[in-house]
Amino acid sequence: MKKNNIFFYLLPTLIVFGIVAIAPMIYAVVISFFEAPFGKISHFAGLSNYAFALSDSGLSLSLRISFFWALLSCISTLLAAIMSASIIVHKKWDFLQYISLIPWMIPPYTAILSWRGLIHGYGGISLMSKLLPFPTNLQFDGTAAFFWSIFIASWLYFPIATSTFTAAMKQVPENLVDAARLDGAGNLEITLNVIIPHIRPTITGWFLISFASFFRDFSVPFLLTSGGPTLREGFTSKSIIGTTTTIGVLNYRIFRNNYNDGLIATYSLIFAVVVITIGILWMTHGKRRIGSLLFLKLLCNSFAGSRLGLLTLPLYVGSLFKRNILRLTLYVDLLYTLFQVFFHKSLLYLDITPCVGILVHLITTKKYSWLSYSLKSRWTRDKGVVAIIFTALVFLSMILPIYNIFWMAFSSSNSLLMTSFLPKKATFENFANVFTEEHLHVYMKNTLIVSSITAVFTVITSLPLSYIVSRRKLTSVMNLLLFFSAVSGIHMLSPIYMIFKSIGLLNNLWAISMIYTAHSLPMTLFITRGLFDRFPREIEEAASLDMNRFMVLTKVIVPLSLPVIFVSAFVGFTRAWTSFITAMIFITDESKYTIGVKLYSFVGEIGSSYPKWSYFAASSLINIGILAFVFLIFGKSLMKTSVNEIDV
Repeated sequence: MKKNNIFFYLLPTLIVFGIVAIAPMIYAVVISFFEAPFGKISHFAGLSNYAFALSDSGLSLSLRISFFWALLSCISTLLAAIMSASIIVHKKWDFLQYISLIPWMIPPYTAILSWRGLIHGYGGISLMSKLLPFPTNLQFDGTAAFFWSIFIASWLYFPIATSTFTAAMKQVPENLVDAARLDGAGNLEITLNVIIPHIRPTITGWFLISFASFFRDFSVPFLLTSGGPTLREGFTSKSIIGTTTTIGVLNYRIFRNNYNDGLIATYSLIFAVVVITIGILWMTHGKRRIGSLLFLKLLCNSFAGSRLGLLTLPLYVGSLFKRNILRLTLYVDLLYTLFQVFFHKSLLYLDITPCVGILVHLITTKKYSWLSYSLKSRWTRDKGVVAIIFTALVFLSMILPIYNIFWMAFSSSNSLLMTSFLPKKATFENFANVFTEEHLHVYMKNTLIVSSITAVFTVITSLPLSYIVSRRKLTSVMNLLLFFSAVSGIHMLSPIYMIFKSIGLLNNLWAISMIYTAHSLPMTLFITRGLFDRFPREIEEAASLDMNRFMVLTKVIVPLSLPVIFVSAFVGFTRAWTSFITAMIFITDESKYTIGVKLYSFVGEIGSSYPKWSYFAASSLINIGILAFVFLIFGKSLMKTSVNEIDV
């Protein structure tokens, strides 16, 4: 195939990524060297923006919070999902898998806000405060804000993790499991010592992707806690950092509160470099991994208040020449950084470099000795009590946010506290009022437009891309898309906003559809590439006798690929419909709000005055109903993705 033909197939994707990724990042790099009040370049600033950002101890603290928040979220999700998958496989409780999929029915912004009402309520007085002996005030209790946000993040990621590990466990050879049972092993012992080592590649891949997603997450820390109560060392001259002020939340605050686009671009670039460096660490080995650790060490200890960490830098340099001392270097550095934290009594001295290095080593090691340990037989041979309790807790956690929405939607009082099993004065007025008073139909129409455009764009870009990737084995393209998916986040939206503002694309529904298309491409590429890999070459070769490749694609392959095309459209449609932050940043005209932004406006940040919880709940139910209807329409196509099931 000629190079110009390959370029033709890649062109739609190149246009999308050129507009929403390449051009904004180039623009951000350029403008970061200038003073640009309100986007208008005034004069050359040199490295002053970088000096300002690197002297911000709040930036250093936010990076540390992001790392440990992501790590704990990953670990909690991993343990819960492996437990769930083990029960599904060993007990044959398939209904648990269906229960675990409930969070997929609810847009993330709706689920998070519903959980906020359940946990925080009115200043910590809530349903959860009555049911559990744990603190629930998310506005003033930093520990509660931190760990409840981890719980909600894990709850959102639980469905995909459970589905992934269940599918992997079902692929484990039955003879290995049977042999372990003959030796007297129980279900938990088999899971830890037989199944987990066998599915190590799946766990490793999931952990790496999920850690990157948690690390750059914005929705949970922002919608649930608004960054959390301020830390003692969080009061800085340049920023205010709370217990859940992750890099996404901090970047959003800088973006909203700063008028100098040059400085905003600088912060975004620093965040992007950190995320990309951690991403490279996962993917490299040997000297390249040590080099990435060395760079991360220099970067993280360049911030104010953390330069004492550079004292262990020579150890990393020595590891470049003698790689077998790397593990010793990481543990020595970890002990040193812990000493600094306890001596100075400040998280500003906590260096994430040894933590990242040790984590990468543990996750990518060939044996999970740290996870696959032996247990006493009296604990492993339980009578199903643990499985029953776990399943009951999962069921309750899945039902509660939906039940909360139902209760508030039909309640005549605008209350968060469920005083009875059903509202005492049930009413349908909230459903009528959201249309008559709040004009919900306008925002639903905007969302429908954005989602439909995204669905079309996703199909147009993913089909030729996946076709050429499959036929030419362009794995590098796939890796680049995966890398983009891993490192993208709110720090990437700030430069895009600057570009769109300069060319007049703010408050433009077509523009945000292009952003959603770029974010949908990695998943759709996996789906459609799988089709083309399985497509019978005989059909394509016979058609190519009378047609060129483009005609074969459009007149033969595409008509036979309609189910997968529908799935691609579904991925793009639902991605746009359930997204929130992009529309909130790029749409300032209320008449063009999408449904997610409108729902957020009903309740606002935590502690907002006069939230309209009943309107939020009624609108959320309508929104969930629409998504369920769309899922039913695409249901057959979702289940019919193999070309073998298509009449050809």
